[in-house]
Amino acid sequence: MTSENSLESGYQFVVLMTELNNFTVERYAKKIKSFNKKRIGILDIGYKPKTPYTYESQPGKIIQLLLIENSDYKFYLYDTIAEDNGKKDLVSDNVYFCPTIEE
Repeated sequence: MTSENSLESGYQFVVLMTELNNFTVERYAKKIKSFNKKRIGILDIGYKPKTPYTYESQPGKIIQLLLIENSDYKFYLYDTIAEDNGKKDLVSDNVYFCPTIEE
């Protein structure tokens, strides 16, 4: 395998994974909408479990997609590890960070 073929295979893999991630976000957003509820609770908003990174996270993308489609949604988030970054990445009057899991 030449390095050119290797680069093309790597590119195709990235494209495939991006499409899969987008499909997953859309599928979960559709599932959430099917419940006809406007108050949504989400635990763990990080890019990966137990990480503080929220940029490009699937939960963040789902929240943004649903808020674009309908501003009546209210999101209640709990994530002790990613909360600080989440507050920077998910700026909206409809996104609330809960201090305890019970809220």
